[in-house]
Amino acid sequence: MQSLALKVLFYDVIDRRTIRTGLGANVENGYDIRVVEGSGARSQRWHQSRPALARFDLPAEPLDKALRDFAVQANRNISYEPSIVAGLRAPAISGKFTVGRVLSLILKGTRLRAVNVNEHTIQILEDQQSTALGTSSALSGSYVPGDIRNPRAATDTATPSSTSPYSRETNSPTVDAKGRDTDLTEITVTGTHIRGIKDSPSPVQVFTRADIDATGMITVQQFLQTLPQNFGGASENTIGSIAARGRTNNSVNGSAPNLRGLGAEATLVLINGHRVAPGDGSGDFVDISMIPLSAIERIEIVTDGASAIYGSDAVGGVVNIILRSKFDGAESRVLFGSVGTGSMHDVQAAQTVGGAWATGSSVLSYQYSDQTPLSAGSRGYLHSVLLPFNLLPEQVQHAAFANIDQKLGSGFDLHGDLAYSHRSTYIAFTGGDPLNGYVTSTIPSQIDGYSASVGSTLDLARESAFGVTATYSESDTSQQYYQQLLQTPVASPLVNVLKTKSAIASLDATVDGVLARVSAGAIRYAVGAQFRDESFGSTYFVPATDNFFYPSRRVRAAYGELRVPLVGPGATRGDPALEITLADRAEKYSDFGSTNNPQAGAIWKPFEGVSVRGTYGKSFKAPLLSQLNPVPSQVAIAPASLFVPAPGGTFNTLAVFGGNPSLKPEKATVWTAGLDLAPPQLAGLTVKLTYYDIVFRDQIATAEAAFCLCDIYVDTAIFAPPILNRNPTGAQIQQLLSEPTYANIFNIDPTTIGAIYDGRSLNLSTVKTKGLDFRVGYKVQIAGSRFETGVDGTYIFTFDNQFTPTAPAVSIVNTIFNPSALRLRGRAVLTRGGLTTGMYLNFVNAYTNNQITPYERVASWTTADAIASYEFAAARGVQSGLSLSLSVVNLAGRDPPYVLNPYTGNNVNYDGANANALGRYFSLRLGKRW
Repeated sequence: MQSLALKVLFYDVIDRRTIRTGLGANVENGYDIRVVEGSGARSQRWHQSRPALARFDLPAEPLDKALRDFAVQANRNISYEPSIVAGLRAPAISGKFTVGRVLSLILKGTRLRAVNVNEHTIQILEDQQSTALGTSSALSGSYVPGDIRNPRAATDTATPSSTSPYSRETNSPTVDAKGRDTDLTEITVTGTHIRGIKDSPSPVQVFTRADIDATGMITVQQFLQTLPQNFGGASENTIGSIAARGRTNNSVNGSAPNLRGLGAEATLVLINGHRVAPGDGSGDFVDISMIPLSAIERIEIVTDGASAIYGSDAVGGVVNIILRSKFDGAESRVLFGSVGTGSMHDVQAAQTVGGAWATGSSVLSYQYSDQTPLSAGSRGYLHSVLLPFNLLPEQVQHAAFANIDQKLGSGFDLHGDLAYSHRSTYIAFTGGDPLNGYVTSTIPSQIDGYSASVGSTLDLARESAFGVTATYSESDTSQQYYQQLLQTPVASPLVNVLKTKSAIASLDATVDGVLARVSAGAIRYAVGAQFRDESFGSTYFVPATDNFFYPSRRVRAAYGELRVPLVGPGATRGDPALEITLADRAEKYSDFGSTNNPQAGAIWKPFEGVSVRGTYGKSFKAPLLSQLNPVPSQVAIAPASLFVPAPGGTFNTLAVFGGNPSLKPEKATVWTAGLDLAPPQLAGLTVKLTYYDIVFRDQIATAEAAFCLCDIYVDTAIFAPPILNRNPTGAQIQQLLSEPTYANIFNIDPTTIGAIYDGRSLNLSTVKTKGLDFRVGYKVQIAGSRFETGVDGTYIFTFDNQFTPTAPAVSIVNTIFNPSALRLRGRAVLTRGGLTTGMYLNFVNAYTNNQITPYERVASWTTADAIASYEFAAARGVQSGLSLSLSVVNLAGRDPPYVLNPYTGNNVNYDGANANALGRYFSLRLGKRW
């Protein structure tokens, strides 16, 4: 469900589970709640402190406006879908009330209810299980959301008045099922450090657990791969390093988001707003396959450069994964999935338990996953592939997560979480050629991820708050590599054993609040600082080597944000008609120096239901620690005969490969412009458009990843300095010859060296991309059912790569292993009572295989997914809290488009970056809330 707000309400009076069991609640004195069953055989009491009152003055108006005006006057925000409030009106309210009381009055008489997303977050949802809340119904006598009353003053309960509607003061508390005072708390979500705002100039998408479940996807990576803005070039569907433009190795069968196709390492992944140690053998991306779906509350995505807020890596955007909290009860899940053709299957089992008390809560979650491999032998279109060959790896995962939140006093809390995940993966593939022999490689890997955080928040004066958080995250990988000739019937010899470890420790402190109030509204601010220590280490145990490299860096950062209303409320009433946002972040790195990245944005709301937004900013990505090794991985002299003859001649060339301690940050300029429409004349219709323009400079690359080294004397525009130095000095040659990794395998006289080829990682390339994201949706009530339809898509206008400053810019959009110009995902979902059925269509346009001569056309790919789920409405018994879901991915079993792949040497004839070989896939999920 798309959220409209960046700061949201926590207001859960009672959960649906309690309503369904028929528990009644009586208010005894306005502050004590007794929950009784039947004649009151069991009871429990909680005492509540008196909540604060505030002045409200809300006219009778459409419910959409009333909720927004309420949010402003309460200094709170609220999250809801425009379609569920379309056509509804709210009464006039004037007087002093608790914010929870006002919200209950606004929602009274509707089919809307407020439910927990997590401890800080609430969504206003449409109740499909009951009649209008707050009216006489089958729930009469139950304690229902939206109808909180004080029986001590039943005749004083606010009622409409011709002179001063709802003008009486009330001190009724807002309590949840445990009797806790839930008078609204607030958080800052992805894209800003400022609390108390409702929208962002940057494009933001929010997906709850319910949204993810509704797609039928069973893992985090599967869900993110359905998003049109996310390029699939860094996932378990890709084989080796052939995809993602050579920027991601993915040696451990992991998965990572790759927004805008700029590389997985150019998308910042956060968990609960904090950085996570990168995985893989090079520490080049955060492996989201380590995160169990059962532990996730929601996923928030910013498809905009965000280095002004978060620092390094946020070039293509930010993916913030929020884990569960404030869960009271128990939830069990089991899942079985299987391909329609072949033996691959998935088994998942998850258990989550949570408890809540008057001043806090805790959650504990565990998930077990087991995926068997998908063999190329089960796919008829891969009949030429030599076996064994796994298209998808074998994976077994254990993951656990714990969270605790404790209020220590008025306006002061302490919170923390722990997470651990272990993933074992195994893949086998065969490749080679008749001349050199066919080789079978098998790679078992074990990955362990750890993370912990502890923090506290303290309320300050002037609506401000101070927060401090300490986090630690670590990723450990152990990988073995075996290889044997296919024709040799002996045990595979062990080629190497590699162990890597990456870690991040950070301390964050932030103060935010209201700087001042002007006629147009509140000027809000946030300032903060961060200290971060990053480390990486890799060791080859087989073969043993003394070339150890364990780099680390220290990062100090300071940042600030300002949100200034320039024009006061207009047609939007409570919202300023024009606001600007300013942000800046300065960081100092111990290894390469300092960087500064500002951003500016604006939101203009000229008419009701119309919002125009835009941003302009700078972003950057720091070099990977694994790229900074000062000792070359190899230094060798290549004879002139290895190179294609050129008019200027060829020479014996000294070639150097490996890391480069002189690397500088990759830098980007990003701007966006967006238009959001929710016309009141067309209730239920929403349109979101976002145009983006990104210039990504000084990208780190190696020449051999993109070009044949045999052409270094022919392609002079590409192989210019610093790649090829045709006139090296004697000192430059001697320095490389003295490296411990130098080997003269061709026995060439070093005095005959005529050039130096630098094949190390270098700041070389510039990528320019422009495109349009669009989201169109329509929701309507039809004959007691709710129907939703729409389409999400991305169209890329340009995606040009200039490999070096002297090379020509080359368009890579619509080419093999690179983003296609058009990706679409359409949806049609029907909900009636507890039954939901849906259909999704996925489209990738045709493109060109430009890696062969002549070029070939790769066909477009259209697939359909279907899902049906049912939530049982039984109040008691086995069916109480029970849900069942059946999904089919790739309903028609469409094969991926044929691609003649010249690189893999294994006849895998499809592009794993733009398609996959999964085929028709069935999954059945059973859930039970206890």
